This record gives sequence, C-alpha cells and structure tokens, in this order.
Amino acid sequence: MSTLSSYPGGFNPGALIRNVPVVPAHGAKVFYVGNNTTLMVGEKSASNGNKGGFYDPFSTIEGAQTVAVADRGDFIYVRPGYTLTLDGTTTLTLSKDALTVIGLGQGAARPTITVGSSATAAVTLSGNDIRFENFLIVSSLDGLNTAVLISGSGCQVDIEHRDTSSTVEADIAVTVTGDNVNLKLKDVGFAGDQREASVQLEGSDNSYVYVDQKGTVATSVVNLASTACLNLRVEGRVFTSVTTGARNVVDTVTASTWTADLFDGALGKDWKASSTVGNNVFTP
Repeated sequence: MSTLSSYPGGFNPGALIRNVPVVPAHGAKVFYVGNNTTLMVGEKSASNGNKGGFYDPFSTIEGAQTVAVADRGDFIYVRPGYTLTLDGTTTLTLSKDALTVIGLGQGAARPTITVGSSATAAVTLSGNDIRFENFLIVSSLDGLNTAVLISGSGCQVDIEHRDTSSTVEADIAVTVTGDNVNLKLKDVGFAGDQREASVQLEGSDNSYVYVDQKGTVATSVVNLASTACLNLRVEGRVFTSVTTGARNVVDTVTASTWTADLFDGALGKDWKASSTVGNNVFTP
C-alpha cells in the first residue's frame, strides 16, 4: 500500500510528476494563518511565534505579513473559519507590495472580517500589486465610513461585503483611490437609509469594477467622487430600489471617463451607459 509524502526535504531543483517536469517558478514563500480551536493531529495552536506552516500557523494576517517580503510574490493562505474583528485598536493594513492573501473555504466557512466599533476602521490595501480574495467582510457599525479601502495600485480584489441589517449599514462598502485596480465585489445590502454607494472611486484611473449588488443606495451603486477617474470600466448586476437606472453609475465629480454594461434587476433589462452618452441610457 502506497503512502503519501509531504516532501519534507522539498524539491528545489524541480520534480517529475508522471514524467511531467514541475519547476518552482520563483522563490516566493507560503505562510498559513488560522485561529481555529479544534486542532488536527500534530497541529500546534496558532501563534505569531510559530513558523507559519500548515501545522503551525500564524494567528493573524498581519503576523504573517511581518515575515513576508515585499516584491517576492509571497502567499498568505487564511484557513477556513478564521475570524477577525477590526475596531479602534485592531487594524488590518496590507502594505507589502506583490503580496497575495487568499481565504480558504466556501460559504460560511470563508474567513470573516468584521469591521466596526470605530467609523474609521477598515481593511486597507496600501501596498501595490496586492491580491486579496475569498473573504467575507461584514460591516457592524451604522455609518461606517468604508469597510475596505484600496489605496495601492495594481491590486486585484475579489470579496463579498454584507451589512448587518437595515439599521446597521456602512456608508460605502469599498473605496478605491489606487490606479489599475481590478475589483470584483458581491455587495449584499438592505432597504435601509445609510448606504451611499457600494463602490466609490476617487481619482482611480484604468480600473475595472465588477459588482453584484442588491440593496438601497442613496447616491449610486458606483460613485465617482472627489477627483475624476479616467478610463473606468464597470460591469455586473445591480438591484436597487430605483427603476430608472439613475443610481447605477454616477459621476458626481463630472469630469470622469467611463463605460458601463450592467444588468439592472429593477429595470429587468440590460443597462449600458458611458461618460459620453450619459448615465441613463439602457437597452429596450
């Protein structure tokens, strides 16, 4: 009977898998984060004093980021069931360039970050070329400024955001100020009165937004504010309380260049628009 090997000595020169060569592409390091209380056989309790392996994970994402090296292409895998609450004391700022942070698990098992207690609390991506995917972000404070802030350029983000209830809503789910950002957002809101926008872009050029949104918005699903955004592309599906498409994409700064191709559930049809032809042009 064959046994599985964890290759404790590694295979730095490469390996043959069924005569197919597998060669390490780069010298990036891989770290694990978890705070689960039920341990597997041979697993150590999570601690930032660990080495960050699968069986001896770090206890926080920032603890793993501390040992990661910028521009090396390091990976941080966050294990299923991981929870983190951000308030005035606990923060999460991803600042290492070219760092990848991936949540493991599906549905309710995905790592969950709850943002609240302080109106300025947020998950912040300040480094460039950061990849941040498969996290559930929950806003737990009514009037939270923004749950996620992407200020770095070249970032790739794929997350789900939820408000707690119709009376506990973030003002903005995701704010983008960096350039060349690729954002995929599922935003689950309510018929409340607090949410201004699902995504707000401020001076973000050459960015792409895919939004899957449901809920009431006071300004728009995608709002271009403060500083003009150039060459923006918006796609996805929206379902607001407005049946005219007037709150899908709004350029409140009035000098941006953008195109949009959305399915509007309230309209029951496709909605296509651009900075050239106006906000409310939709297909019959």
